[in-house]
Amino acid sequence: MIWANRFYSVTASVSIIISLLGPHAAAVTTNADVIVLQDFSSSSSHHMWEEMNDPVMGGRSTGTFSIQDGKGHFQGNVTVVPFLQAPGFIKAETKKGESWPNVSTCQGLQITLHSSVDYQGYRVSFGRNRPPDAFPYTYGYKADLKIPAPSDDNDGFVTVSLPFSQFTDKWDAATGDGIVTCEEDSQYCPDQATLQNLYSIAVWGEGVEGTVDLQLRTIAAYGCASTDNPTNTNALEQEEVHTNISHEDIDNDETSILLEDFSNVSNHWVTMNDPVMGGKSNSMLTIANGIARFEGEVNIVPFLGAPGFITMRAGGMFFGNAKFSDVSHCTGFKLVLRSSESNYKGYRLSFGRIHLPHGRHASGYKAPAWENVPEEESFGSIVFPFSSFSSNWDEGTGDIKVECTEENPKYCPTKSDLSNLKTISIWGEGVEGNVMLEIKSIHAIGCNGEKRDSNRLGQITANMNLREIYGYNCALIGIATILVVMFGLVALVFHFGYRHYSYQEIKV
Repeated sequence: MIWANRFYSVTASVSIIISLLGPHAAAVTTNADVIVLQDFSSSSSHHMWEEMNDPVMGGRSTGTFSIQDGKGHFQGNVTVVPFLQAPGFIKAETKKGESWPNVSTCQGLQITLHSSVDYQGYRVSFGRNRPPDAFPYTYGYKADLKIPAPSDDNDGFVTVSLPFSQFTDKWDAATGDGIVTCEEDSQYCPDQATLQNLYSIAVWGEGVEGTVDLQLRTIAAYGCASTDNPTNTNALEQEEVHTNISHEDIDNDETSILLEDFSNVSNHWVTMNDPVMGGKSNSMLTIANGIARFEGEVNIVPFLGAPGFITMRAGGMFFGNAKFSDVSHCTGFKLVLRSSESNYKGYRLSFGRIHLPHGRHASGYKAPAWENVPEEESFGSIVFPFSSFSSNWDEGTGDIKVECTEENPKYCPTKSDLSNLKTISIWGEGVEGNVMLEIKSIHAIGCNGEKRDSNRLGQITANMNLREIYGYNCALIGIATILVVMFGLVALVFHFGYRHYSYQEIKV
């Protein structure tokens, strides 16, 4: 693990920009706004980098990543995996889930680098999204990194630009090659949620046998709009996190499912405050004029000396299962809301009733605390990919203890739990302060099936999972068995009673 520079933002004149070879190449104009994501020459702060090799059975690729002389040095060998008879991979990646600047107004990534070898399997990826049908352990948007001939000056370093439109999350888990490009199908383009917080960045040697030797000076986002004019200049034109989307626009999205519309409420929503001994947090919920207004205070629990929680929820421990659509074919949630307390850092979202590992009272899958909450002037939206939820979170703070990752898939939401959400909760938790949210609606997004409305789920079976159905069947079988036994006993009583009181005629 290597600590490197975190990010800082600058406006720079780009002196050396070499566009990618091929039809998708794009050059960075000079005097563009640039956000530096990683500068290996600075030690003012840090991202943590980790090197990983192919975990496939029999994988023999090896690699290292180190930071020396103001450069990140990624080197190793990609070899054939005997079990697959195909080349494996090595990669260097920042620690998953670290904080990143918002690059949603930028055009792409640019990397200043040098390779001492003519290796053709370099790739770059970022984010954690994956299509619903993707291999379970793959994630992120990926693009090929084609390196032009070294520059005669600048010690052979060149700057390569990668437009966001060249990245796709529909790529082959075995080779790293894109299966469907962003330009071929926009659903595989980087979305605004990811561009607002990249989650991680990785460089790869993948799918091509050979020696890897790559030196990195900087990684940056280029073509970024001024913060005074936050128009999204990237070609994807996605409308996701914290954009001022109208309620009507969202309802017309054919890939979303409306789970709750507070102008026509389909579930019973209530508040609950910290039940811990001496808990002093308080909250109230008002639903009127198409808006659910959730407000209150999260206070210190004297007995614990730590902040408690407040929550608004549909369904749960004392209220049975709420009625929500099957979202197992979707990729995440979207909340349309605004807040006059947007600086509060303890907003959280959870769903389901799975019991926590080694937990006592808490249950469900929870996502990390929100960032970029839309302010009171206008409604916006926040997106929560299902992959950001984990069932292993701290009951005392609400913080995720073990993330849903390829290394820990047992904490990820299951298809069964997504097909029957049972409960959704919005929290103020683990952070002392004032809470105020005005929520218009809750949606599932990225759904690859027919759009459905949760108001149509009136049937009992819509809220049953297999275990519940099995339980009802067992109950019916048990009742039938008892009835059979009772009828049998009654028959025996009549039978023996008849014999006991029968008379026999005797001739004298």
